[in-house]
Amino acid sequence: TIRGLGGNANSDGSEAGVGLIVDNVFFTHPGFSWLDFVDLESIELARGPQGTVQGRNSTAGTLNFYTNLPNLDETSGRASVTIGQFGTIRTDGYLNVPLSSTLAVRAAFSTDSSDGYFKNLNENPSWRKGGQSRFYAGRVQALFEPSSDFSMVLKAEYGKMGPVSAGTERMRPVGAIAGLPGTYAIPTDAFGQSPVSIGAPG
Repeated sequence: TIRGLGGNANSDGSEAGVGLIVDNVFFTHPGFSWLDFVDLESIELARGPQGTVQGRNSTAGTLNFYTNLPNLDETSGRASVTIGQFGTIRTDGYLNVPLSSTLAVRAAFSTDSSDGYFKNLNENPSWRKGGQSRFYAGRVQALFEPSSDFSMVLKAEYGKMGPVSAGTERMRPVGAIAGLPGTYAIPTDAFGQSPVSIGAPG
């Protein structure tokens, strides 16, 4: 929210009142914003309404994120590790490497994992722990600048998150895949509900 205006919807199909723009690319739905902002150059807040200049879904304003571009002048890097209770491990960092006087590559990464911090007394083993998290994200950018009049940036990003609970979206019971981020269907959730019992699609 910006100045009390915005929205609390967090699904991929909902639209927000605050626009999210990353490296001049507009994210149309707030559900797309579940990514970790690492190796940032700057963050810009534009108070709304911004519909004329920065697109729809920006009644309250926009948040503009700019990542660090590859640097042609020096090799640099950084890495950090955070360790906490309940198996919590978080890492992030970046590495910048100039390959020539006109080409440089920059890679950034972020991870977050936890074993969960509360226990479910239900006998269903798929729901014994809550608060588990598995998150992995990475970004690679290449800068080609043959002259002061021309430059080109190519960027690739990847992220994965899980496990997640069904929540209230479809009440579809899911659980963790052992050793991997993601989810799989289970017969019932912690309350004994299933897609069949609530009339949801199978």
